[in-house]
Amino acid sequence: MASGGYWKHLLSWWEVRERPDVMLIAFEHMKQDLTGIIRKVAEFIDIELDEDLLALAEEHASFTFMERHKDRFDDLMMRDLGERVANLPTGSDSAKIRKGIVGEHKRTQSPEVIAELDAIWQKEITPVTGHSDYASLIADLD
Repeated sequence: MASGGYWKHLLSWWEVRERPDVMLIAFEHMKQDLTGIIRKVAEFIDIELDEDLLALAEEHASFTFMERHKDRFDDLMMRDLGERVANLPTGSDSAKIRKGIVGEHKRTQSPEVIAELDAIWQKEITPVTGHSDYASLIADLD
């Protein structure tokens, strides 16, 4: 986090969110209304969405499907590089599929880590976006 990589990445997308070729979607919104988000994306990329294609998209966007095929959603190449270059322990899970639960980080991260992330948010994100936290930022995406 010292490099600011994640925060810079987030802000780079926020800065272009109103361009006609950019669509920002939050995980929370997909969990609330997956079918609605799929329809919104299909319209955005100008794909005719019949009921069969919608059903396929819903299946492939489901946590069950992704968990069953998590090797398709991993960072194995980056993990391998990290093992070689940074001498990280070998063989850890590089899948991006975790629990599929909104807010799970609050159960798995220490209060100190959460407080540090909140402080970084206040320093890096709030001045640029005007949003005091992630919840208010994603509410602005609707």
